[in-house]
Amino acid sequence: MVHNEGKEIKEAEMMSGRIQTGILLIVIGLGFALQQAGLIDFTTLLVDWWPVIFIVIGIIQIVNHTFSTPVSGIIFILVGGILLANNWLDVHIWAFIWPIILVAIGLTFIFSRPRFDKNINEEDRLNVKTFFSGAEMRSRSDHFQGGTITAVFGGAEIDLRDAIFDSSGAQLEITSVFGGVEIRVPENVHVEIRGIPIFGGWEDVTRRKSNEGDLITLKIHAIAVFGGIEIKD
Repeated sequence: MVHNEGKEIKEAEMMSGRIQTGILLIVIGLGFALQQAGLIDFTTLLVDWWPVIFIVIGIIQIVNHTFSTPVSGIIFILVGGILLANNWLDVHIWAFIWPIILVAIGLTFIFSRPRFDKNINEEDRLNVKTFFSGAEMRSRSDHFQGGTITAVFGGAEIDLRDAIFDSSGAQLEITSVFGGVEIRVPENVHVEIRGIPIFGGWEDVTRRKSNEGDLITLKIHAIAVFGGIEIKD
């Protein structure tokens, strides 16, 4: 029963990522089609309203039950709202963003003690969140199924080389906002990564295996906003 529930969760997560990407492509395609028909000026709308994309992504993440935390969704909504206000108000809000971020980071260093977690995890699903801090975790799960990793102004190093993956594979949701995430995978795991890069990106530097037919697949849905994600073995 537990195995079936984990499989259903992973299938729901995969479908969620496909639906998000599909909706975005449909909206953009319809917009340009209406522009070609002379009904709207979609290019101008896109220039004025592009921050709404951040807000839509944030709303989807919050209402989507496959995400274990709404923090990344809230961040997307706030960023989108700030950029949208910058487009419509007669104030250069973006000029104040970086000073505010620097002040927030400075206050965090002064009034809070930096936290760096290092522990062994035996759960089948990860739930890692770092905010202005770092986390290092080694998984020793007997039926690893995936989970959620969120790094905001921080870093996360996740070592999965000692984990035994579920025979049906695993699914990871990774969000990196002004942060970095490093994932290490076992030699018998094949990585498939897709997602949304926004002034950020990811890199899969795992070595190509000769016996790909016998490999277990790790599917990664990534969102990188001014952040980076690296997968290695």
